[in-house]
Amino acid sequence: MLKKWCIRNRYSVIFITFLLCFYGYNIGRVYGFIFFPDEFGYWAYAAKAAGYDWSEMVSLGSYYSYGYSLILFPIFKLCHNSVMAYRIAVTLNFILLGIAYFLLLFLANHLLKKREKERIAFYAAIAVFYPSWLFFAQTTMVENVLMTVFVLITVLLYDYLENNRLSTLVVLILALVYIHFVHMRAIGVLIAGVVTLITYFFLQRGKGKQLLIFAVFGIVILLAGFTVKEFVQGMLYGSSGADTLNINDYAGQFDKIAYIFTQEGCIDLLCGLAGKILYMGLASFGIVYWGIWHAMKETVGLLKQGNRTERKDAGKLIYLFILLALTGEVLINAIYNIHPIRVDSVTYGRYHEFVLPVFVLFGIYEMTKTRKIFLGTTILSIIQFLMVPMVLHSIQRYQLTNFHGYTMVGMSYLHYLEDFDVNRFYWMTYAFLTALTVVTSVIVKISGRKGRELILVLLLVMEFLLSVRASAIYIDTSSLGAYRDTMIVDKIEELKKENDNRRIVYIKEDDSPFISIMQFMMRDEDIEMIPMKSCIEEYSGEIGDNDIIILKFDSNYTEEIAKKYANHLLNGHFVIYYN
Repeated sequence: MLKKWCIRNRYSVIFITFLLCFYGYNIGRVYGFIFFPDEFGYWAYAAKAAGYDWSEMVSLGSYYSYGYSLILFPIFKLCHNSVMAYRIAVTLNFILLGIAYFLLLFLANHLLKKREKERIAFYAAIAVFYPSWLFFAQTTMVENVLMTVFVLITVLLYDYLENNRLSTLVVLILALVYIHFVHMRAIGVLIAGVVTLITYFFLQRGKGKQLLIFAVFGIVILLAGFTVKEFVQGMLYGSSGADTLNINDYAGQFDKIAYIFTQEGCIDLLCGLAGKILYMGLASFGIVYWGIWHAMKETVGLLKQGNRTERKDAGKLIYLFILLALTGEVLINAIYNIHPIRVDSVTYGRYHEFVLPVFVLFGIYEMTKTRKIFLGTTILSIIQFLMVPMVLHSIQRYQLTNFHGYTMVGMSYLHYLEDFDVNRFYWMTYAFLTALTVVTSVIVKISGRKGRELILVLLLVMEFLLSVRASAIYIDTSSLGAYRDTMIVDKIEELKKENDNRRIVYIKEDDSPFISIMQFMMRDEDIEMIPMKSCIEEYSGEIGDNDIIILKFDSNYTEEIAKKYANHLLNGHFVIYYN
């Protein structure tokens, strides 16, 4: 039976094989946090629910939503070893990629031509192999959860629009509220879902009862979510200041919204929007633009029918939903980064690319159907060429130099840590990804001919290699650092076994959140944080000869601490001193 399924779904087997290969290639090299303080923020809720108080460490970062922590809690509770717990969470990310693939396949089989069942299996695979998903799957960032839940919401909404089942509506409401509490930037998806459902209720008469259920149940669940948010904020962030909480909360965005209505704010918004649109075009090799065009055609055709919309066409309102969701997320991203603080703030991609898989799915389909694929690619490349100066204008205006490439993975393949030149980087990135856009168009064009769909495997290979490249730049070095941190942990545990009365003290020189990985790896140990002082003599009574002192690996305070402690060990992100 399995053999028959594999033969009948041979292209799905190819995708699963690629996914398992990438998982096997990476899982043995995963040891702990890659991105600080985000990952720790999500695990901190799970730790609190399990009885650990990491609030002092949490205060080093800003507020993070708690939705992902509901998934991490059972992992944290059942697996005491930090490396194993982290690897289980990463394994779950790859499982989510597989779930997203089959959900996209369901969507494609219902909305695209069923006679192309084998071909659209490749479309769904290419959508899921979008390099950012493979990149973030190796971490415990929320990106893969957001992406998979968004695809699930799209499928649930389509199923409800088609079959009008009350049970589906209830699950859909739960999913819409949940994604908002996984990360508050997903408010755009929540609003898009509400608008689409109201449009559906308006076009389809006799749905008053379900509209009432939708409104009442939705409001109750949303209020319950905000109640939990207030509770966990007070529980974990009680000692944090308002500024820390507001960075990623609604209260911190009102001034930004007011700013965009000024002349300078309007210019910044336009440059920011150009950067976000440029990102999703280059990062997807132009495919997303074709997906937007496909969704717009379907939406316009449906809305022209107005109240004459037939029951069998109601499912096509899904195109309205995904367009609203993308528009909302791009705007949220642009407003959040309206005051760019780094180079990547202008072309920040992480905040809106979780809605892109469905556009990649529909985009490849649209590319195989059009006779003007190369004309379209040329026009889009010219438009993107004009966006690059807008991006550079914003970067130069704010004199930005700091760069976090992992927030714009799809445009960071040419990032070299040494000798970073902003203008050269963006123009080289444009040229490189435009070339890949042309290659993609050629591959898709050839695949459109009958019996040649297998050539689409080249796009999977291309995405695979780009993911490996991005991982080599941003993940591999940090993974090695996390591995070396385990050696520091081993030494501390050895010292604690010799004398359990030893305190573990971290001398905080700045607000660097790196110490959080130590707390994650030593969940049962109490790490005391004290501020740095000018000389060792000022620590009289605060630290003792028996204490284990932790400093950052690049600390400027090592000579002072060495006056009091005879031994030290430098590895990973830290150096410890002890007698």
